[in-house]
Amino acid sequence: MCWAIVCSEAVAAGRKLRGEIETLLLELASQELLDCCEREKKECYTYSLQKTFQWIETNGIRKEVEYPFIAEKCDCRPKSKEESASAVRIKGVVKVNPRDEVELLKAVWMQPIAGAIKITKEFNALKGEIYEGSTNYSLTAEGKPRKHAILIVGYGYDEKEEKAYWIIKNSWGTEWGINGYARIDRSSSLLFATQYPIFE
Repeated sequence: MCWAIVCSEAVAAGRKLRGEIETLLLELASQELLDCCEREKKECYTYSLQKTFQWIETNGIRKEVEYPFIAEKCDCRPKSKEESASAVRIKGVVKVNPRDEVELLKAVWMQPIAGAIKITKEFNALKGEIYEGSTNYSLTAEGKPRKHAILIVGYGYDEKEEKAYWIIKNSWGTEWGINGYARIDRSSSLLFATQYPIFE
């Protein structure tokens, strides 16, 4: 469900930074994405941020107060006419090359960027250190490294360690990292599937 949370947060943050009228960050219904984005034969939404953004572009996404989060997949509840009219929509999605540091820096400077990373035991236990990657992967039942969606929200430079880093927000709660955030080495090439929604 990380993909649903990351995409809903990326849309909410991007909309806010585009100057929408709400004074507080709008909380959007990641549960709606979890329930209503359909799995496909070859590709499922669990690993496709782009298809999730495309679903939001086509269908719109409700506010969380209209479709509360319960953290498990349920039957999709169709929008009412009123909910459809007030749903938040995007114009499209822009992919960012995760290997082009300048391009990704420019994108993150504008708004939080959805992305993905492969989970390792070290990533699971991450705290205040700058994560540089590992091959100690958490594996799926098929023996493949687990993929996990995260939100890239900033960047910085640690003068003591002399390392540039990305700041990411995770969906695992405030016990992970530092209050739910962590630092990723910018030279590590760990991030992939980086992209962001665009608006009218």
